[in-house]
Amino acid sequence: MGYDKLTQDLADFDAALATTGFTIPGNSPLADQLATTRDFLQDKASLPEDDWLRKWQPRFKDFYDAQIVVARLTHAISVLRDKPQGILRKYLKTISSGPLTQGSDPNQAKDFFYELWLASVLAEGGFDVELREPDIVVTGNGLTKELGIACKYPSTEKQVHAHLSKGYSQISKHTGDGIVAIGLDLIVLRTAFPDGVNYLDFRQNDKHPVDVLQKLVDEATVHLVDARPKLYPSEDPVDGAMLTLTFGGIFGEPPAMTFVSAVALQCSHSNPNLANVGLIRDGIYSLNPDE
Repeated sequence: MGYDKLTQDLADFDAALATTGFTIPGNSPLADQLATTRDFLQDKASLPEDDWLRKWQPRFKDFYDAQIVVARLTHAISVLRDKPQGILRKYLKTISSGPLTQGSDPNQAKDFFYELWLASVLAEGGFDVELREPDIVVTGNGLTKELGIACKYPSTEKQVHAHLSKGYSQISKHTGDGIVAIGLDLIVLRTAFPDGVNYLDFRQNDKHPVDVLQKLVDEATVHLVDARPKLYPSEDPVDGAMLTLTFGGIFGEPPAMTFVSAVALQCSHSNPNLANVGLIRDGIYSLNPDE
């Protein structure tokens, strides 16, 4: 596997972290995962391949979990390193407070991680991004107006509608216009792997991972729209929502850790933001791996 990108993102992360004045607590799960990743990369660079494999093959799961967290976080910080250091420090403080391992239990750290990740994806997709209420504000890249994005990261299907209603309220209060982004990662992983995630090898499926994730997120969107008026008739209907699904797994030849995202947007034809949210979707999809 190639690790050049991870090595560079770690260097950018270290530089950005130094400017924030924040030190990741030694008892943070993130500190352990950063240390595991650094040890792995150091050994790969300095040890003969047989010695490196002998040492790390028994620890494959530890490194796999650590790399998913470290790769996503360091890349997000690398993309957003020009943002105000006080804001990045706030995010890093909360993100460091709990486990971020793919598929682990929900917590506030993961909520903030989702916001930071989505902001970095939008920035990398060509949009101007600010980390402010409702959670993210985007402009540029063809958008006709400023859009607020309220980010929600529910852990069960039962939570989705309440999160959606809260997101619309946030948008109304802070920017007046925008969409609610709902990360489905925890819900889908808990359904697919009720006993916990081992690891994902995207090469084991004869379909491209984007297609697999897209089917899941499209089905979730249809279900959300259909269920809303039946279960929550007094709440605002779904009109301006973005459902996302992102997993890290092994993909490609030579095999490498790859992050794949699928996005589904819902807007009525009368929604003035229909074209704008379409641009946001296109920006996110431009970052997915090729066939």
